Amino acid sequence: MAHYSMASHTRPPQGKSMGWKDLIKKITQNTKEEKSNTIIINVGGEVFKTSKDHFKRFPKTRLADLDATSGSYEESTNSYFFDRNPVLFHYILDYYKSGQLHIPHNVCYRLVESELAYWQIEYSEMTDCCKKVVEDDFAEFASEESLQQEFNVRQHIYSSQTKQVTKNISNWRIRIWGFLDDRSSSEAAKIWHAVYMILVMISIFSFFCATLEECRVSLKESIYRFGCCTNETQELASDEIPKIKKLLNTVPHPVLQIIELACLIFFTVEFVFRFVVCPWKLRLLKNFTTLIDMLYILPAWMVLFVEITHGTFWHTKNGVTLFIIIEAIEIFRVLRIFRFIKHHQGLRILYLAIKSSVPELSLLLVFVVFNTTIFASFIYCAEAFTPDNFENAFHGMWWALITMTTVGYGDMFPKSWLGYIVGSFCAVLGIIMIQMPVPIIVSNFHAYYRLRFSTDVNEKNVDSSDLELPKPVLPSSEEEYNSQTSIPGPSVKSSEVSASSPESRSSSPEPPPRNRMRLPPINKVSVVVDSKDILGSDIEECI
Repeated sequence: MAHYSMASHTRPPQGKSMGWKDLIKKITQNTKEEKSNTIIINVGGEVFKTSKDHFKRFPKTRLADLDATSGSYEESTNSYFFDRNPVLFHYILDYYKSGQLHIPHNVCYRLVESELAYWQIEYSEMTDCCKKVVEDDFAEFASEESLQQEFNVRQHIYSSQTKQVTKNISNWRIRIWGFLDDRSSSEAAKIWHAVYMILVMISIFSFFCATLEECRVSLKESIYRFGCCTNETQELASDEIPKIKKLLNTVPHPVLQIIELACLIFFTVEFVFRFVVCPWKLRLLKNFTTLIDMLYILPAWMVLFVEITHGTFWHTKNGVTLFIIIEAIEIFRVLRIFRFIKHHQGLRILYLAIKSSVPELSLLLVFVVFNTTIFASFIYCAEAFTPDNFENAFHGMWWALITMTTVGYGDMFPKSWLGYIVGSFCAVLGIIMIQMPVPIIVSNFHAYYRLRFSTDVNEKNVDSSDLELPKPVLPSSEEEYNSQTSIPGPSVKSSEVSASSPESRSSSPEPPPRNRMRLPPINKVSVVVDSKDILGSDIEECI
């Protein structure tokens, strides 16, 4: 039996295999290369270890330029420290590994924007699935911010324009303007506005009472005419329309005349004081409520002056037409009721909800015009052989509008079987169209209603005189970010905190972010924001 020595099997042939020393040397060399290619990153106290090769794939980002000369490098731990959000950095690091940027759905879009800007990653690198979530979050925030600006019930927020305008205004004018315009400026202002609104309602109520025959008396009983009327003056209007004849030959009861005169004097004095102390007289004259006041005050004084000086003028042939025009203008006094919107939050909510739904309501109006025109033509043709029915297409437009709005006066209706078919389609389509904008208005109403309570809670905890509207401006540097934002994250161990040197981090500040996340414009809520008047006259320019 042949015997083989052990040495002949363990000794490798020369030139075909390396020795043990060469193998150990190669393993050591590979380990050193591996260590030199490994990078340690400390983000907010959480340590990440990865390969440098991942960062080389994206040379324009912040992590692609890391070396020992970087301001974030810590020689004691051979790591790089960044005082950022460690939660989002998991997804940032996955982006370097896979090339796909995914973002958690429970993170605010402004935090995502700030982190992407800091790490110098373009927003376009985000995947479509996550981009949609971020944009929806941005749209919701933009809507809430727009609502906050439009429905701002904090009455003591001064805009920069307001401060600039009021520098040269004396204190007494500011106080009087606040007293007249802002009911929350003092307890006396609340009483004043309550009295004002009561007198508005009394003025409107007296106008309605003056149209009743029971509340009208003969011209001789007027408190203005002083017996200047004669039988001849009454006969001048005998051939006029009955309603006009009643207005010319009778006057409101003396009690109503006294009430009307008292209200007229009160509103005139208030208007003069408001105009004198107003810091923006031109803007006040362009105001809707100011126009209503002028349409009520000027014609009322004109009528009063003519009745006192020459009471028979309205009974002349030339005076009747002018009297009818002036009386028609005075009817606009009922629009003074819109002042309730400014001082009543519930009415403001309804007003702003309808205002923000104007685009949808405009689209509904276009549909109504189109369908009214179409069905007017159809019903005119369908009833062509029916005598004395829908004599022209304009009658058909009136019928189509009344049918689509489901009013149905019954003054005109189809009488043929073809007209019944047209009327059925018109009614069904009208029901569908009328219901279209209702969910949108209700949604806007709930949004404003929810914002009202959140604003009330904030006002109880913060002095409204020191508040400023939030501005969607993100910090431009890491120091500003740290001073303004508190980012939740995992707890930091004491050993990790002590290992990082604050001096080394603060000695070389990081460069500012290279880019900002670009989101598409969102137009979910139509907003009209203007500089606030003194002491908070917010939606004054609209109502």
